[in-house]
Amino acid sequence: MTSSLKGKRLGFLIPSLLLLVVVFAIPVVLVIGSAFQPEANAFGKLFSPTFVAITLRTLGIAAAVALISLVVAYPVAYLAASSGKRASSLLLGLVGISLFLSIVVRGYAWMAILDRRGVVNTLLGTDFEMLRNTPRCSSA
Repeated sequence: MTSSLKGKRLGFLIPSLLLLVVVFAIPVVLVIGSAFQPEANAFGKLFSPTFVAITLRTLGIAAAVALISLVVAYPVAYLAASSGKRASSLLLGLVGISLFLSIVVRGYAWMAILDRRGVVNTLLGTDFEMLRNTPRCSSA
């Protein structure tokens, strides 16, 4: 590779490196520098009883979720690996469908919020249809 080609490639790299320094490196250095200032007392607040209790509760919940996930996931994975093609496809399909459950629940929640008799219209005191863009049919 010639040196002029290396120079061109380096020229393309400089704007992205400059952006990384401005957007990432400088703020990180400023935050780390402010943490060690005596008047900030950042580490004193870190070990206060409130933060310690919150951290321990968070770690306990994380450990319980990890344990429950392992207890449920390993038998399912073993069944999927050891069963036939049709049964494993069905089992993995059920696992995949469960991942979409939160999306469906979120959709129904928005429907309840934006419905004609939903929370938004009740608070605004209107009878505006926010979900469907079709005109309301009147029986006249």
